[in-house]
Amino acid sequence: MRLIPAVAILLGWASAACAAPPATLTSLHDIRQINNDMAATAVPVSFECTVTYFAWYAVEISAIFVQDGQDAIYVVTQPGLKLALGDRVLIQGKTHAGFRPEVIADSVTLIHHDQEPVPQPVTFPSLISGELDCKWVSVHATVRSADIVTHGQYSSIYLELLMDGGTIRATVLDKDLSHVRELIDNQVEINGVVQASFDTKTSLIGIVLGVPTLADVKILKRPDSSLETLPLTPVGELIGAYNVRDFSRRVRVKGTITYQ
Repeated sequence: MRLIPAVAILLGWASAACAAPPATLTSLHDIRQINNDMAATAVPVSFECTVTYFAWYAVEISAIFVQDGQDAIYVVTQPGLKLALGDRVLIQGKTHAGFRPEVIADSVTLIHHDQEPVPQPVTFPSLISGELDCKWVSVHATVRSADIVTHGQYSSIYLELLMDGGTIRATVLDKDLSHVRELIDNQVEINGVVQASFDTKTSLIGIVLGVPTLADVKILKRPDSSLETLPLTPVGELIGAYNVRDFSRRVRVKGTITYQ
């Protein structure tokens, strides 16, 4: 009678020892179906996709955004890749847990240059929901500020954009920085990749659009007056120019106080 449980235990050990490694995920859609817990087990992947964004200006930046159909993901790569928006590539590597499941690539192989994906028109509520993370999208907004930000010996354009419902930011990678001030107060259509901005607890706190070039910023309507023709306002009267309309809905939450 004692042999039965002993055999059962031995069989259980043999089964665990011979457990097959996780099957390789061969499409971006399959990768997007797993959760962070599964992604943390380093599931092998091998899939084709189209490059939608990467920092072309600096070899130390080692990440790209890719998309296939309606699925998109963030991929950590080796520095020094020579890629272009619309390149069709084969990525091989393993999954990793992040804000959402992501991929750490062992190799990125260029297949051919493809057409750029058609951007998905989106609204501020859909952006701030976090469901569009990594996707190639198109937004309508007003440029509230435009600055040049330097990264070592390279520079990019940093925009603050007012949408219907809230404010987002955008980083535009372009070598021509001569017309940055001219973007202020323009109503624009911008194509870019949705990048989540989050805190140390991986909670979403904002949205940044990764915009490949200034060609992805289309001016729809210019302001009635330029910055130089605006009348001077005395410093003591600046508060009078401040105007906010807040339509945020009231919510109810329950939790543990972590900061006071």
